[in-house]
Amino acid sequence: MHGKDGMGDTNFPRAGKAVERIHAIDAIVDTINENPGEVTILEPAPMTNLALAIRKDPSIVTKIKHLYFMGGSHNYPGNITPSAEFNIWVDPDAASIVLGSGIPMTMVGWDITMKYGMLGKDDINQIKLMNTANSKFFLQVSSAEKAYLQKSMGLEGITCPDSLTTAIAIDGSIATRTISRYVMMDNRDGPFRGAISVDDYNIMLKDANVNVVYEADTVKFKKLLFDILKGS
Repeated sequence: MHGKDGMGDTNFPRAGKAVERIHAIDAIVDTINENPGEVTILEPAPMTNLALAIRKDPSIVTKIKHLYFMGGSHNYPGNITPSAEFNIWVDPDAASIVLGSGIPMTMVGWDITMKYGMLGKDDINQIKLMNTANSKFFLQVSSAEKAYLQKSMGLEGITCPDSLTTAIAIDGSIATRTISRYVMMDNRDGPFRGAISVDDYNIMLKDANVNVVYEADTVKFKKLLFDILKGS
């Protein structure tokens, strides 16, 4: 979906920085313990490292200010299986640990991306006209995904799940309707592995564990994104 290099097959030069000596799990644990109550985590990816950090030091869950994660699909088809979204499907065992951890968290699902975080043809033309380093980079890294969406789903545009989640973390007012719900997931083997279920009617009689985004302000999101791409 994002090309063989994960960057739209743009073949950017490899980063010159060396790999850190400390493992990512230890970096997470140390950062949270050194800054209790101050760390907000943005998780636009599978939750493996965060889940392992929780396993290594369970005390960090009470020290995390908030977690924003892009993942799951609420009452909407998945994008990797008919029922599962990619980030959760990659490691549903990790997602199960994080969802059950007690960390204050907000979920921005694939469904919200498709409804409020999709850039259409007019939006893409606006970005082309910006002609800035940021806008050119954005179009380059999105090129493979744009072609994939057109071929596999018949959609003319670019999805921005990670950008929308980041925007909501920056400006909470972009999420115009958020409700606390009990969210569970299927991490068993089978066709529904990686599927997330939101208990909208409190059938399970469980305490809410996730702030689920139901609606977002597309105009406000695009303004924030475009301002960054313009360099302002």
